[in-house]
Amino acid sequence: MYFSSMRTRSYTLLLHPLFLLSLVLLLLNDFYLKYEFHNWLTGKLSDFAGLFVFAIFLVVLFPQSGKPAIIFCALFFCWWKSSLSNSFIHFVNSQLSLPVHRVVDYTDLFALLVLPLADRITPPEYPASFIRTAAIYATGIVSFLSFCATSMIPRQMAYYPYRENEVTYNMQFNSRLSRADILERLDPKKLGYKKDSVRFYRVAETGDFFQRITNSPDSTIIWAPVVHNTDTTLFVRKREGDFFILPWYELEGDTLYNLEFSVYKSAIKKKPTAIQIKSFQTKNPALYKDFYNGSRHKRYKKHFKDLFRK
Repeated sequence: MYFSSMRTRSYTLLLHPLFLLSLVLLLLNDFYLKYEFHNWLTGKLSDFAGLFVFAIFLVVLFPQSGKPAIIFCALFFCWWKSSLSNSFIHFVNSQLSLPVHRVVDYTDLFALLVLPLADRITPPEYPASFIRTAAIYATGIVSFLSFCATSMIPRQMAYYPYRENEVTYNMQFNSRLSRADILERLDPKKLGYKKDSVRFYRVAETGDFFQRITNSPDSTIIWAPVVHNTDTTLFVRKREGDFFILPWYELEGDTLYNLEFSVYKSAIKKKPTAIQIKSFQTKNPALYKDFYNGSRHKRYKKHFKDLFRK
């Protein structure tokens, strides 16, 4: 009986004025302010409001946890805002096809200052009623959706047109092999590979607007009007992590041209090297019309898994 009562009281934290204000600020910032002003303030506002909302949400879900829930929020936020979460984000993007995104900026850790406040607020006492129950459920659902929206780029803005006849692959593999061994296995004929960190994406047109990435701290992607010119092709210059380009690669009778891949440190101790095969070009695009659903994709996956096995 006591436990049930305690849970009822903790649920009303979702109706606390500070929680509701933070949730409104989070939604307003992520769906409007970022795209309208895209400055350092909009970047930090999401962190402060989002972390406060997330902490209260966890306390409501686990009312007996108390301070452990707040400590978990602090540790999770530090992990999420650091390079330690890179492998997880690569996995979600490549294996689950979810456009999860975040910017590594250690000044965001100042948002941890809101956690002591989240630990101290108490559930407001509202009389039991249908309206209170409905409001709690509605606020909880909106809160959960706001967490997803904060880290996901809208799908139509997450992807860009690629090079001519380019096939995106985006598969990640983990291996016990060293970085040097991986590069040697991908280039057994010593063709030589080029190292780069910048790509130029052709701008996608929709009506009278083009996609443009700002240089603001929150890395906002906005729609900006561009003057049409039939003699000019517009490109977006996007700096990415270091990657390699191999001129060509033979794979079970297929020739993959300009194979792009990255090799970086994995978070898995037993397999410390992570490899992401990003994309390649082909002279026969008809073969890859249904690449992701066909047998060729599975054969390529098996080939690379075997190749990177020690």
